[in-house]
Amino acid sequence: MTVVVPDPWLSALLGKSAGRLKLGDRPDSETYRALLTEAAFEFCDVRVPTEQTDCLRDLQRLGFYVVDTTVTLELLAQHSVPLMTDESGAAIRTSSGDAAEAEAIAELGACSFHYSRFHLDPAIPDRVANQIKAEWARNCCLGKRGDRCFVAYKDNSPTGFLAALLGQEGEQYVATIDLIAVDELLRGRGFGCALVAAFASLYRERQARLRVSTQVANIPALRFYQRLGFVVARSAYVLHYHADV
Repeated sequence: MTVVVPDPWLSALLGKSAGRLKLGDRPDSETYRALLTEAAFEFCDVRVPTEQTDCLRDLQRLGFYVVDTTVTLELLAQHSVPLMTDESGAAIRTSSGDAAEAEAIAELGACSFHYSRFHLDPAIPDRVANQIKAEWARNCCLGKRGDRCFVAYKDNSPTGFLAALLGQEGEQYVATIDLIAVDELLRGRGFGCALVAAFASLYRERQARLRVSTQVANIPALRFYQRLGFVVARSAYVLHYHADV
Protein backbone atom coordinates (compact mmCIF):
# COMPACT_ATOMS: atom_id res chain seq x y z
CA MET A 1 0.00 0.00 0.00
CA THR A 2 1.24 3.49 -0.84
CA VAL A 3 1.50 5.72 2.23
CA VAL A 4 2.91 9.09 3.28
CA VAL A 5 5.11 8.95 6.39
CA PRO A 6 6.13 12.03 8.43
CA ASP A 7 9.82 12.74 9.07
CA PRO A 8 10.14 14.88 12.23
CA TRP A 9 13.97 14.83 12.13
CA LEU A 10 14.14 16.23 8.61
CA SER A 11 11.31 18.67 9.36
CA ALA A 12 13.38 20.27 12.11
CA LEU A 13 16.41 20.69 9.87
CA LEU A 14 14.50 21.99 6.85
CA GLY A 15 12.33 24.29 8.94
CA LYS A 16 9.18 22.95 7.27
CA SER A 17 6.95 19.90 7.65
CA ALA A 18 8.53 16.98 5.79
CA GLY A 19 7.53 13.46 4.90
CA ARG A 20 8.19 10.58 2.54
CA LEU A 21 5.87 9.00 0.00
CA LYS A 22 6.42 5.23 0.12
CA LEU A 23 5.21 3.50 -3.01
CA GLY A 24 3.28 0.28 -2.79
CA ASP A 25 0.65 -0.72 -5.30
CA ARG A 26 1.45 1.93 -7.94
CA PRO A 27 -1.77 3.96 -7.68
CA ASP A 28 -2.80 6.61 -10.18
CA SER A 29 -2.06 10.32 -9.95
CA GLU A 30 -5.36 11.11 -8.22
CA THR A 31 -4.47 8.75 -5.37
CA TYR A 32 -1.09 10.47 -5.01
CA ARG A 33 -2.82 13.84 -4.99
CA ALA A 34 -5.28 12.74 -2.29
CA LEU A 35 -2.50 11.38 -0.07
CA LEU A 36 -0.42 14.54 -0.39
CA THR A 37 -3.40 16.81 0.20
CA GLU A 38 -4.34 14.92 3.36
CA ALA A 39 -0.78 14.92 4.70
CA ALA A 40 -0.26 18.61 3.82
CA PHE A 41 3.53 18.37 4.00
CA GLU A 42 5.55 21.35 2.82
CA PHE A 43 8.30 18.97 1.64
CA CYS A 44 8.05 15.38 0.48
CA ASP A 45 10.44 12.91 -1.14
CA VAL A 46 9.93 9.63 -2.97
CA ARG A 47 12.02 6.94 -4.67
CA VAL A 48 10.78 5.50 -7.94
CA PRO A 49 12.39 2.45 -9.61
CA THR A 50 13.77 3.64 -12.94
CA GLU A 51 11.61 1.22 -14.91
CA GLN A 52 8.40 2.77 -13.52
CA THR A 53 8.23 5.72 -15.91
CA ASP A 54 4.43 5.92 -15.66
CA CYS A 55 4.74 6.56 -11.93
CA LEU A 56 7.48 9.12 -12.58
CA ARG A 57 5.23 10.97 -15.03
CA ASP A 58 2.30 11.05 -12.59
CA LEU A 59 4.42 12.44 -9.76
CA GLN A 60 5.99 15.10 -11.96
CA ARG A 61 2.51 16.31 -12.89
CA LEU A 62 1.89 16.92 -9.17
CA GLY A 63 4.99 19.08 -8.78
CA PHE A 64 7.65 16.50 -7.87
CA TYR A 65 10.95 16.81 -9.73
CA VAL A 66 13.97 14.55 -10.07
CA VAL A 67 16.98 15.59 -7.97
CA ASP A 68 18.99 12.39 -8.16
CA THR A 69 19.20 8.93 -9.65
CA THR A 70 20.38 6.49 -7.00
CA VAL A 71 22.46 3.50 -8.02
CA THR A 72 22.53 0.54 -5.60
CA LEU A 73 25.56 -1.75 -5.77
CA GLU A 74 26.33 -5.05 -4.05
CA LEU A 75 29.62 -6.77 -3.30
CA LEU A 76 29.66 -10.29 -4.68
CA ALA A 77 30.57 -13.05 -2.26
CA GLN A 78 33.67 -14.06 -4.24
CA HIS A 79 35.21 -10.58 -4.03
CA SER A 80 37.47 -9.57 -1.17
CA VAL A 81 38.10 -5.87 -0.60
CA PRO A 82 41.75 -4.92 -1.21
CA LEU A 83 43.59 -3.96 1.94
CA MET A 84 44.63 -0.35 2.49
CA THR A 85 48.01 0.78 1.25
CA ASP A 86 50.85 1.23 3.73
CA GLU A 87 50.75 4.92 2.88
CA SER A 88 47.56 5.49 4.87
CA GLY A 89 48.79 4.21 8.23
CA ALA A 90 45.18 4.26 9.39
CA ALA A 91 43.79 2.60 12.48
CA ILE A 92 40.14 1.61 12.05
CA ARG A 93 38.09 1.64 15.23
CA THR A 94 34.44 1.34 16.13
CA SER A 95 33.08 4.71 17.18
CA SER A 96 33.41 5.36 20.90
CA GLY A 97 30.39 7.65 20.84
CA ASP A 98 32.05 10.41 22.84
CA ALA A 99 31.18 14.05 22.12
CA ALA A 100 34.58 15.07 20.74
CA GLU A 101 34.67 12.23 18.24
CA ALA A 102 31.05 12.88 17.23
CA GLU A 103 31.83 16.55 16.62
CA ALA A 104 34.81 15.65 14.41
CA ILE A 105 32.64 13.22 12.43
CA ALA A 106 29.90 15.85 12.09
CA GLU A 107 32.44 18.32 10.69
CA LEU A 108 33.53 15.73 8.13
CA GLY A 109 29.90 15.10 7.27
CA ALA A 110 29.22 18.80 6.74
CA CYS A 111 31.83 19.16 3.99
CA SER A 112 31.94 15.77 2.26
CA PHE A 113 28.65 15.13 0.47
CA HIS A 114 28.42 17.53 -2.46
CA TYR A 115 26.44 15.01 -4.54
CA SER A 116 23.73 14.22 -1.98
CA ARG A 117 20.09 14.66 -2.96
CA PHE A 118 19.90 17.65 -0.65
CA HIS A 119 22.90 19.33 -2.28
CA LEU A 120 21.55 18.59 -5.76
CA ASP A 121 18.15 20.13 -4.97
CA PRO A 122 18.24 23.80 -6.09
CA ALA A 123 15.48 24.62 -3.58
CA ILE A 124 17.65 23.64 -0.58
CA PRO A 125 20.50 26.04 0.35
CA ASP A 126 23.95 24.47 0.66
CA ARG A 127 24.21 25.51 4.32
CA VAL A 128 21.03 23.52 5.08
CA ALA A 129 22.20 20.52 3.04
CA ASN A 130 25.54 20.61 4.89
CA GLN A 131 23.77 20.73 8.26
CA ILE A 132 21.57 17.76 7.34
CA LYS A 133 24.62 15.65 6.55
CA ALA A 134 26.47 16.88 9.64
CA GLU A 135 23.63 15.85 11.96
CA TRP A 136 23.16 12.57 10.08
CA ALA A 137 26.83 11.73 10.60
CA ARG A 138 26.72 12.84 14.24
CA ASN A 139 23.76 10.56 14.97
CA CYS A 140 25.54 7.61 13.38
CA CYS A 141 28.61 8.24 15.53
CA LEU A 142 26.51 8.54 18.70
CA GLY A 143 24.66 5.30 17.97
CA LYS A 144 21.33 7.04 17.35
CA ARG A 145 21.18 5.74 13.78
CA GLY A 146 22.41 2.52 12.22
CA ASP A 147 24.23 -0.53 13.51
CA ARG A 148 27.89 0.50 13.60
CA CYS A 149 30.14 3.45 12.82
CA PHE A 150 33.74 2.76 11.82
CA VAL A 151 36.23 5.60 12.27
CA ALA A 152 39.63 5.89 10.58
CA TYR A 153 42.31 7.46 12.76
CA LYS A 154 45.72 8.79 11.86
CA ASP A 155 47.95 10.37 14.51
CA ASN A 156 45.04 10.08 16.96
CA SER A 157 42.77 12.26 14.82
CA PRO A 158 39.65 11.09 12.94
CA THR A 159 40.31 11.22 9.20
CA GLY A 160 37.24 9.38 7.91
CA PHE A 161 34.22 7.32 8.88
CA LEU A 162 31.81 4.71 7.56
CA ALA A 163 28.32 4.36 9.01
CA ALA A 164 26.58 1.01 8.50
CA LEU A 165 22.96 -0.10 8.61
CA LEU A 166 21.91 -3.69 9.24
CA GLY A 167 18.56 -5.11 8.19
CA GLN A 168 16.96 -8.29 6.92
CA GLU A 169 15.33 -9.37 3.67
CA GLY A 170 13.63 -12.66 4.40
CA GLU A 171 16.25 -14.91 6.01
CA GLN A 172 19.16 -12.85 4.65
CA TYR A 173 20.95 -10.13 6.62
CA VAL A 174 21.75 -7.03 4.55
CA ALA A 175 24.50 -4.64 5.64
CA THR A 176 24.45 -1.26 3.92
CA ILE A 177 26.99 1.54 3.82
CA ASP A 178 24.84 4.46 4.93
CA LEU A 179 27.51 7.17 4.83
CA ILE A 180 31.23 7.17 4.09
CA ALA A 181 33.60 10.14 4.04
CA VAL A 182 37.33 10.85 4.19
CA ASP A 183 39.04 14.17 4.89
CA GLU A 184 39.43 15.85 1.49
CA LEU A 185 43.15 16.48 2.05
CA LEU A 186 43.78 12.78 2.71
CA ARG A 187 41.82 11.15 -0.10
CA GLY A 188 43.54 8.69 -2.39
CA ARG A 189 45.72 7.25 0.38
CA GLY A 190 43.73 4.15 1.25
CA PHE A 191 41.51 5.37 4.09
CA GLY A 192 38.26 4.74 2.22
CA CYS A 193 39.41 1.29 1.18
CA ALA A 194 40.39 0.48 4.76
CA LEU A 195 36.97 1.53 6.04
CA VAL A 196 35.16 -0.62 3.46
CA ALA A 197 37.46 -3.56 4.26
CA ALA A 198 36.54 -3.28 7.96
CA PHE A 199 32.85 -3.09 7.06
CA ALA A 200 33.07 -6.13 4.75
CA SER A 201 35.05 -8.17 7.26
CA LEU A 202 32.60 -7.63 10.11
CA TYR A 203 29.37 -8.23 8.21
CA ARG A 204 30.59 -11.16 6.17
CA GLU A 205 31.09 -12.94 9.48
CA ARG A 206 27.31 -12.59 9.86
CA GLN A 207 26.72 -13.91 6.33
CA ALA A 208 25.25 -10.55 5.34
CA ARG A 209 24.77 -9.28 1.82
CA LEU A 210 26.86 -6.11 1.41
CA ARG A 211 25.27 -3.11 -0.22
CA VAL A 212 25.81 0.58 -0.91
CA SER A 213 23.89 3.29 -2.75
CA THR A 214 25.31 6.39 -4.37
CA GLN A 215 24.26 9.07 -6.83
CA VAL A 216 24.70 8.55 -10.56
CA ALA A 217 26.24 12.06 -10.60
CA ASN A 218 28.93 10.90 -8.16
CA ILE A 219 31.27 9.35 -10.72
CA PRO A 220 34.26 9.19 -8.29
CA ALA A 221 32.19 7.12 -5.82
CA LEU A 222 30.90 4.80 -8.54
CA ARG A 223 34.45 4.16 -9.74
CA PHE A 224 35.64 3.59 -6.18
CA TYR A 225 33.01 0.95 -5.41
CA GLN A 226 33.41 -0.80 -8.75
CA ARG A 227 37.16 -0.96 -8.21
CA LEU A 228 36.49 -2.76 -4.93
CA GLY A 229 34.28 -5.34 -6.64
CA PHE A 230 30.80 -3.88 -6.12
CA VAL A 231 28.41 -4.36 -9.06
CA VAL A 232 25.23 -2.48 -9.96
CA ALA A 233 22.08 -4.19 -8.67
CA ARG A 234 19.33 -1.62 -9.31
CA SER A 235 18.55 2.07 -9.69
CA ALA A 236 15.84 4.53 -8.70
CA TYR A 237 14.87 8.13 -9.33
CA VAL A 238 14.74 10.35 -6.25
CA LEU A 239 12.14 13.10 -6.43
CA HIS A 240 11.48 16.07 -4.17
CA TYR A 241 8.34 18.14 -3.75
CA HIS A 242 8.27 21.62 -2.20
CA ALA A 243 4.86 23.20 -1.63
CA ASP A 244 6.36 26.68 -1.97
CA VAL A 245 8.30 26.08 -5.21
